[in-house]
Amino acid sequence: MARIPPWSREETILALHTYMNHGRVRENSVVAKELSTYLRHLTDPHTTSDPIKFRNPDAIALKLRKFAALDPKESSGMQKGSRMELAIWKEFSSNPEF
Repeated sequence: MARIPPWSREETILALHTYMNHGRVRENSVVAKELSTYLRHLTDPHTTSDPIKFRNPDAIALKLRKFAALDPKESSGMQKGSRMELAIWKEFSSNPEF
């Protein structure tokens, strides 16, 4: 069985869009649950080593905390994100239409 795959560019863009519209969210929020459901429909979670953890609301909240660390308006967040998160942040965060 395959491991949980890294976040794709498209998934990361959707997560940033969610962050830009809702900020950091908790695992039990409707926003985290909705994005989790949507992303889980894009990839069959049963093809991963841990279908329960695949893009679950906890993973969504964690991803949004990583974007909070890049946001100059935020005072806290995760200490380190991925190169892709940084690149996507630079590409889209200053776009008012995003």
